[in-house]
Amino acid sequence: MYNWQFQILNGISPEDDIATSIHQVFLDGFALQKGWSIESIKKAFTRSKILGLLVNLNQEICGYAFYSVPDHPLQGTYLLWEDGICLKKEAQGKKLSSQAWKLACSFFSTRKFGWIGGRTQNPLVIKRYAKLGVLFPFQITYAEGEGKLIMDYLSRYIAEVRDVKHLERDTGICRQVYKEGRLGDYSIQIDGADEYEKLLHAWNFQRENGDALIVVTKLSNTLHQR
Repeated sequence: MYNWQFQILNGISPEDDIATSIHQVFLDGFALQKGWSIESIKKAFTRSKILGLLVNLNQEICGYAFYSVPDHPLQGTYLLWEDGICLKKEAQGKKLSSQAWKLACSFFSTRKFGWIGGRTQNPLVIKRYAKLGVLFPFQITYAEGEGKLIMDYLSRYIAEVRDVKHLERDTGICRQVYKEGRLGDYSIQIDGADEYEKLLHAWNFQRENGDALIVVTKLSNTLHQR
């Protein structure tokens, strides 16, 4: 049994044991030996607006979810941006990631959310986003129409996009952005992801070199907390 506990971040510095627990979740969830330093985790607390911690019955931290919510709407509704999300292996595959973003939106009672986005290289995350609505850059690239407006917005208001040194704006590929290379032991061969993998291959997307992709979904059903 797991439970998400969310809080609004106001530039606070986390306690050392919280940062250490998040680091342990990162290593376990992505099956890594090292990466994402404690200092970088503490910086995430100043960059993000919301933090969710997934705890088990013993109140042990088994997952985390950092989110940003720009104060400026995107075409009339708001964007929830996943700065980072990871669950320990024991908690994966239970739809807890999908539960997290909905709970995060609930902290903004007056806002209607029409968008969700994040930076990833994991086909499971891409597939999760695809189920929610129109998927950029696969159904519409960032080089045309609404896609171009989205990329302009992200480049202005989202640090993970704005601060990328090697960003291909038309596709949303961030070249060599993860120093770990392939971030995790996830499978690439999953049902329903073939069409995305073909396009990524055509765009010369290189996971092993640390490439990541800016993915945004225009939600089929806007989420409005009352």
